[in-house]
Amino acid sequence: MTKPLRPLTVMPPPAPLAFPEQDFRTAFRDPAAPGPRSSGATRAWRRLVLALVVAIVVPVLALLTTWFAQDGVMVSEAALLLLAGVTILWIAHALATAIIGLLPGRDRPETRGAPANPLRVAVLVPIYEEDVGRVVANIRAMRAELATYPTAHSFAFFVLSDSRSAHATISEELAMAEFVQDEPEHLPVYYRRRSLNRDRKAGNLGQWLQEWGGAWDAMLPLDADSVMSAQAIVALADALANDPTAGLIQSQPRLIRSVSLYGRMQQFATALYSPLMGRGLARWSGHAANYWGHNAIIRTRAFAAAAGLPKLRGARGRQHLILSHDFVEAALLRRAGWGVRLLPAGH
Repeated sequence: MTKPLRPLTVMPPPAPLAFPEQDFRTAFRDPAAPGPRSSGATRAWRRLVLALVVAIVVPVLALLTTWFAQDGVMVSEAALLLLAGVTILWIAHALATAIIGLLPGRDRPETRGAPANPLRVAVLVPIYEEDVGRVVANIRAMRAELATYPTAHSFAFFVLSDSRSAHATISEELAMAEFVQDEPEHLPVYYRRRSLNRDRKAGNLGQWLQEWGGAWDAMLPLDADSVMSAQAIVALADALANDPTAGLIQSQPRLIRSVSLYGRMQQFATALYSPLMGRGLARWSGHAANYWGHNAIIRTRAFAAAAGLPKLRGARGRQHLILSHDFVEAALLRRAGWGVRLLPAGH
């Protein structure tokens, strides 16, 4: 006999939070922001990166210039030198970052240890016409790990749908109705589909923030195909709870489940060298790191106060979305006085 499905829990009670659009033309400082400053160690790492870049770029450009200058430098050759310089600069910077990632050094003390004030964390999974079976499987795996992982933080999962087709919406509702039957009470799963798909992914997360964000200390946006271990999720929550100057802490994702030959090559390469790059990047970026749009924990009220994206005015007065919204949101948090950090793999 088939077990009857109990009614689907859609969303918790509303907890509104103001999410004002920012004005790029005027300065803004969040009164709640502690205002992080670069540490002496961060400044030392930056000087070392600069020295390594100069030590790599200058000899290579000098060699190329000597080669081209034997019978005079033509305009085309000068253009080639300029392009070579930009290319070498980019490569040298990546190499310098990896080199400092190899060097010994102590981690930031606030990234580790159980926090004195545990957080309420909303794990947000925005979806759009996705394979809902795969989405559910990923969430089920994460919840199963979190259910037995020792932590004082509390978590809930929000599936935020922007799907429009009848097939996708019916599949989602059936899958979610069945999914919540066996949920642990302390790890609830909620589901919401917007009636109007406005402003893409940024608008999807923004609407959640405005309607329910007030009840949560932090949010952890994922991609629809993202999977995080309980250890990684709790490490992010610990790091944010232990660093009151941080508004956002980005984890270091890596590829998994690649099928094609090229995908498997990329997966192997990132597994091999990304820990070095991540550690080096975290060292010299300090509290001025970046946001990659997913797999990052964000202080909810800091983001709401500082990172509301305006529309850009284009030709004939048309308004356009900021597509690379994650980079801009990180900059807005920094402008408001909040730190943006990278937590390297293995921390």
